[in-house]
Amino acid sequence: MTTETASSFMQQHTTSLTGKLPEDVVADFVLNEEKTEIFSCPMGNTPTGCKYNPCNGQITATMPGNCCASCPHKNECKAKVNNKKSKSMVRVTGTMVTRAKQARNFSTGEGKENANFRNGVEGIISVMRRKYDLDHIPVFGLDKLKTWIWPTLLSYNLVKYNKYRLALEKQVATA
Repeated sequence: MTTETASSFMQQHTTSLTGKLPEDVVADFVLNEEKTEIFSCPMGNTPTGCKYNPCNGQITATMPGNCCASCPHKNECKAKVNNKKSKSMVRVTGTMVTRAKQARNFSTGEGKENANFRNGVEGIISVMRRKYDLDHIPVFGLDKLKTWIWPTLLSYNLVKYNKYRLALEKQVATA
């Protein structure tokens, strides 16, 4: 299977984006594959020059003819307009662009649905670790481990089933 076909089947969904989110318009910057050069800005303008700083991963692009002065996204891009030299400077990083794209994807209905699914899966593991003390298993050996894990999983499932059955009875009683 090639990389193109593999990427069409698999998508990464981040659900816990911490920290300050970049502006949504940053997702529209077009970067090269290595994320070291800007091809175009959100308005479609091509920079006259780009400098990449490998220490912090920042790309500084010089935009031609002061095109950022009249741009509606000037404040979101944080473009530095220099009227004397008739040029503008824009600074972005590859992680900023990627994170803005992920935040945009997360805000869709499908992204929220995937977040809820992931939270459900991770919630089971969390309950097993906290309530059933899965981090401190008091036995050694694979066979003893199996005989300890299976009753733990069974008790978790019985508790979930009992809560479901009680909720169902309550729903029938109110109807």
